[in-house]
Amino acid sequence: MGPVWFIITVFLLLCCGKEEAETTSPLSDDMQIQTEPDLYYLALGDSYTVGQSVPFSQSFPSQLVERLEADLEVELALDVVAVTGWHTDELLNAINQGTPNASYD
Repeated sequence: MGPVWFIITVFLLLCCGKEEAETTSPLSDDMQIQTEPDLYYLALGDSYTVGQSVPFSQSFPSQLVERLEADLEVELALDVVAVTGWHTDELLNAINQGTPNASYD
């Protein structure tokens, strides 16, 4: 009777998954509200900025954004221009090639 219960269980799981309610927004795709961040933060540097050998969420810029958003109750946009091993001239070249945003706070 083991295989029969397995088949019934798989069948029930597949059937129940299709009954999920769809959530739709009352706004059409063109009318979705886009919120702009309150502040724009640009992190420049090398391995210290990148957070060498740690997940991005544990890097200094990411932790700073998380803390500022919580403490100041604002939304920040984060851009990072940094590569492990960069020297000052390489960072300056990257900046001169343009940053993702025109101005930062």
